[in-house]
Amino acid sequence: MKRKTTPPEFLNTVTLGNAIELCQRIPDHSIDMIFTDPPYPFDFFYLYAWLGSIATRILKPGGWLFAYAGNEHAFKTESLLRLCGKLEWYVNIIITHRGAAPMLYYKALQSDYKLCHVFTSGRVKPDHPISSIQDGRMPEKGYHIWGQDGGLCRKMLNYLTHPDGDAIMLDPFTGGGAFVAAAKEMGRQFIGFEVDPQAHAASLRHLADTTPPLVLENMFGEEIRTPVPVDFDK
Repeated sequence: MKRKTTPPEFLNTVTLGNAIELCQRIPDHSIDMIFTDPPYPFDFFYLYAWLGSIATRILKPGGWLFAYAGNEHAFKTESLLRLCGKLEWYVNIIITHRGAAPMLYYKALQSDYKLCHVFTSGRVKPDHPISSIQDGRMPEKGYHIWGQDGGLCRKMLNYLTHPDGDAIMLDPFTGGGAFVAAAKEMGRQFIGFEVDPQAHAASLRHLADTTPPLVLENMFGEEIRTPVPVDFDK
């Protein structure tokens, strides 16, 4: 029986469409990392349940799931990921806000951090220690009103994947494209899905504005990639 392969038209671009339908075409155990920011309102909680299920199917053994979540309902979204997938909980990363922090006016509460649920496919011990508190940068709002900073994504790709391999990162809720742009900047393969036409167009602009690392050859014909700056102290 012929083994299914990732549709080539998905690679290194953002495809317009429903992620639940499009992910049916992704082969089992073919994705190294899912890095995504699903919508937070209660009406979309089912997406966290779906995310746990689809990650169980498509992540390679040792693969990673990073899913941002709203602070108020984080315990619910984490529970959905735990109950609806067969993944190992790794940590909840706290990403501190830099600059103006969002206000929850009905609680008179300033939210100074964002939460990211981290799960793995099987038990994993990375080569590089991962801090559970990350210093966030200003979110990239130029492409989408709910855009995130791509710094954590760049750092995790640098820690957990190899630029010369065939690693693939998936963002099923691409929005303005911060995470797929981070993957392009780091020289990794990526797949993005976005259901909203305006956000899809914005993510393509974001990718067009992003420069991948320069690949040169030395005298022996070996590839040499220009280093991408990553702040290891944050």
